[in-house]
Amino acid sequence: MMVKKYVAPSMPEAMKLVREDLGSDAVILHSKTVYTKGFLGLFRKKNIEVIAGLDRESRPAPGTLMQTPAKAAPPPALNREIAELKRAVESLREFQGRRPFLPSPFLKFYERLREQHVHSSVLEKYSRAMTEIYYKRDKNISARDAMEHSIAFLERELKSVPFGKGRGEKRHIVLLGPTGVGKTTTLAKLAARHMLQEKKKIAFITTDTYRIAAVDQLKTYASILDAPLEVCYTKEDVEKAKVRFRHYDSIFIDTAGRNYRNEQYVKELEFLLSFREDMETYLVFPMTAKEKDLHEIYHKFSSVPVDKFIFTKLDETDTYGEMFNLAYTYKKGIAYLTNGQDVPDDLMEATRSFICKKLLGVEDHA
Repeated sequence: MMVKKYVAPSMPEAMKLVREDLGSDAVILHSKTVYTKGFLGLFRKKNIEVIAGLDRESRPAPGTLMQTPAKAAPPPALNREIAELKRAVESLREFQGRRPFLPSPFLKFYERLREQHVHSSVLEKYSRAMTEIYYKRDKNISARDAMEHSIAFLERELKSVPFGKGRGEKRHIVLLGPTGVGKTTTLAKLAARHMLQEKKKIAFITTDTYRIAAVDQLKTYASILDAPLEVCYTKEDVEKAKVRFRHYDSIFIDTAGRNYRNEQYVKELEFLLSFREDMETYLVFPMTAKEKDLHEIYHKFSSVPVDKFIFTKLDETDTYGEMFNLAYTYKKGIAYLTNGQDVPDDLMEATRSFICKKLLGVEDHA
């Protein structure tokens, strides 16, 4: 049998080369995705490598009639190669760039990440990394292996992003964000955690004088926790309250929820609060919002120093890609997640592992 290797930018072009060189009797023995080295390891180009063969004896002699031989069952290895080739052709028929050719153990996780709206640049890196692992392991990848490699990849992408509150959470803790994200309830959950679990002495300050109901809500929480509360209308009021609470371990500051598209709202925050080194600032996002809106929220509040993010309402959605994308894009840590209204139970410190598993739909695995 004559065996040759062909490399082309796509499977249809590779098949064309095979037909032109070996004819229609050629058999595809193997196919895989390969990458050119590029310049200094950069600008790599993806190609399809095809190994094709032709039985020389199968060609009829000139002037003779060719008899059709009885069909023999293809060997199992060839069946697998044919199945892999079919998948490659199917993926190439789809919209170019929408779904790359990926080894079958990873396809489920790729589709899951795409459905979760994970950024396209991350999907491309995932495809390249998993394909490389697949061939380095000589295609010996189980479903469990694929899951673990996928989790490890996502965790590496967030390696530079801090998670949880960390050891250096400061005395003054302020929550920012638009209306309806659950800032006041989240503030109460944080305060209860500090008091009940960490045995800290806590106090409240609110600058949310825009909504009477918000002040009453925080007064109720403060009463339940037996913690003092100061309602502040000016920056001077805030500074006086800080002096009054100077002997407390943690002071929680609530802010008004207003239309984030109104730049005046952010200016009012800067007028009321002195964002100094002794203040931990959390920007609160609702997981039920569109990603475009979440990015707009971040940009509106970017004029004040934001330390980390808090994501609320995880129990009201099954899409979590936006949470990954914001941390990945802005390199801001995720401190806490909330998944309900119960105070203080429905609050957890965020971890890199939890978020990556949530994205892949494998959060129940060890």
